[in-house]
Amino acid sequence: MAYEGVIGLECHIQLKTRSKMFCDCPAGFGAAPNTNVCPVCLGLPGALPVANRAAIDAALELGLALGSTIRGRSVFARKNYFYPDMPKNYQITQYDQPLCEGGALEVMLEGAARRFELTRIHVEEDTGKSFHPERLGDRRISRVDFNRAGVPLLELVTQPVFRVPAECAAFLTALRRLVRWLEISDGDMEKGQLRCDANVSVHAAGTTALGTKTEIKNLNSIRGVERGVTAELARQQRTLDEGGRIEQATLLYDADHDRLAVMRSKEHAHDYRYFPEPDLPLLEVDAA
Repeated sequence: MAYEGVIGLECHIQLKTRSKMFCDCPAGFGAAPNTNVCPVCLGLPGALPVANRAAIDAALELGLALGSTIRGRSVFARKNYFYPDMPKNYQITQYDQPLCEGGALEVMLEGAARRFELTRIHVEEDTGKSFHPERLGDRRISRVDFNRAGVPLLELVTQPVFRVPAECAAFLTALRRLVRWLEISDGDMEKGQLRCDANVSVHAAGTTALGTKTEIKNLNSIRGVERGVTAELARQQRTLDEGGRIEQATLLYDADHDRLAVMRSKEHAHDYRYFPEPDLPLLEVDAA
């Protein structure tokens, strides 16, 4: 049977601000581990966040450049989940009322202009960085650096508008060029300043019903996105041809061995128990 891929991207853009999203710790790359931290970004009891104006301005710049609708009143929310490199055990992000909605990025593909539609751009904070597994003597250990925890991020979510991996690569190349031109991010994927998750499904060619999607997390190069999506499309098609069914799951892609591994079963929005961040007011943006 002939299949068609359906792909959507979630792009995480680390902003080039002096300080972090909700505190005044330095947000720069390369400091000694666990030195750019404070009670706010470590989530210590009683510490109160304050939103970074420069990060909000950067989000507005990108939203306007992409033709998004700017929401006059948006809301920060808590996204609750446990991960070893997230010290608060929740992330301050935006959920049902993001700052920017809609818009599109125009990309040149094979000499023709293509518009790839967006769902939203919202503001959030980054997590720390885990280093694992490593060996120390006879013990396997993991290390965590919290310097990145709290660094401002924009999450740009596309519609499921890509059909082949090359379109994803062209989109990310154009997005990286745009954020550099706007001077809101260096977009260096080797430093984690631009990262991508890909939602991938397949369906029978010529039909409109969507298949079961999987999510490939933390792709950190444009070539890695292209290869990871290619591998997952092939896996799903092979599974269906053999009479199997696609299970909704979160995957990791090992670029060194061109291999996919299941990380966990796929979460749904209600699993994160979103609720409005009680320590931050409404984010209001006037027309000016």
